[in-house]
Amino acid sequence: MIRNELPHETYLEIAVDYANLKLPTDALKVLALAPEQAEIRYWQAWLQRDKPQAAQLLKKASALSAYLVFPFREESVPVFQWAAKTNPDDWKAKYYLGLVYWGLRRADDARHEFAACGNTPDFAPLYVSRAYLARESNPGAALADYQRAKDVGSDDWRNWRHLASYSLERGLNAQALALASEAARKFPAEDQLKVLLARADLANGQFQAA
Repeated sequence: MIRNELPHETYLEIAVDYANLKLPTDALKVLALAPEQAEIRYWQAWLQRDKPQAAQLLKKASALSAYLVFPFREESVPVFQWAAKTNPDDWKAKYYLGLVYWGLRRADDARHEFAACGNTPDFAPLYVSRAYLARESNPGAALADYQRAKDVGSDDWRNWRHLASYSLERGLNAQALALASEAARKFPAEDQLKVLLARADLANGQFQAA
């Protein structure tokens, strides 16, 4: 009867309650009924971390898409810490841990985890998140990460907007105009890109175009 928009969160909330009560078997029974989702599988692996099947479960968790996965529970910190330590090559565990830290306002810890993910993942939201946290402290790194996000996620207009908007913010007006122009042609139905293009035109003195 769990039919809400994010059913995995309901299952996970119940399972976490059981885990907090030191009832891992009951938690696993709940998670066995949950839909296929990355955080669910990481929790299943962690709850059985002393058993042989943990490695296979961890492999399954890592293979699942990170799209629309937003861990936020403090109880998930040891889960992802264990996963990242057990499988150092799993960038997703580090990324999820960084998201939890970010939600807990532990920005420095989030930056550390995002940095540990490296530059090889082909997942744009990782780079957008890392760039956002570096905007003030390291503008060069932020710009590079927005560029990576656009490169690996060029089919999403938001990644173009992030890069063009930040370029405009940093005074790179010509670069921003080129990006905004190309994005507006590529995604003609997105009004936000048209507004961004007008801003870039104004910054470059092209008032009639704006």
